[in-house]
Amino acid sequence: MTRLVPSLAMLALCALATASCSMPEDTQSAQSMPAASVSPGEPSQPSGSAMPTLHAASPGCAAMDEIFTEALNGSETGQAYKLLAAKRSGETNADERHHAWEAFAASFKNDYSDRLTQAATDETSKQALAALAVYVERNAALDSGEIPEFADQQEAEEALKRGEKPEVNPAYTQALAEATSAHGTLTTCMPHWPVVF
Repeated sequence: MTRLVPSLAMLALCALATASCSMPEDTQSAQSMPAASVSPGEPSQPSGSAMPTLHAASPGCAAMDEIFTEALNGSETGQAYKLLAAKRSGETNADERHHAWEAFAASFKNDYSDRLTQAATDETSKQALAALAVYVERNAALDSGEIPEFADQQEAEEALKRGEKPEVNPAYTQALAEATSAHGTLTTCMPHWPVVF
């Protein structure tokens, strides 16, 4: 989870500044959830706050967003994530929410693959579909340690003991950048894909 902290603020700013998102003329309905939302129950998100709703970047993205919302509300992993996300910070922790989110994202990619492929009818949504695969694969590799943060873990520990900053594995840096970029693409395409989770 700590690997996402530096990039989330930048990602939120980039997603909010993206030209493909536009504000509606009418006010937000109580049922809509903005792309720039945070997980329910987060201290920074007042309950019942009225944030503006952002639109999907394209018709294909709108269709993908509908599938995303259905999966989040109807799948076992989506409901598990929503249950954890709705808890107060003392009742759960960021790692639990992160793992539940990653499980849902993988399930969404795998279980809804055919429908997402059919929905991706334009270039923007096709890019988002490709980004979903990158997002799930890179996060899985980073979370599992398949791509370790430090190429030489023992040397990294020794550097820390000496008070030095250990050298980060270039493959880790690249995978993190690719996952962050993919997250930004998904957030831009689908307004219900969370910027922060």
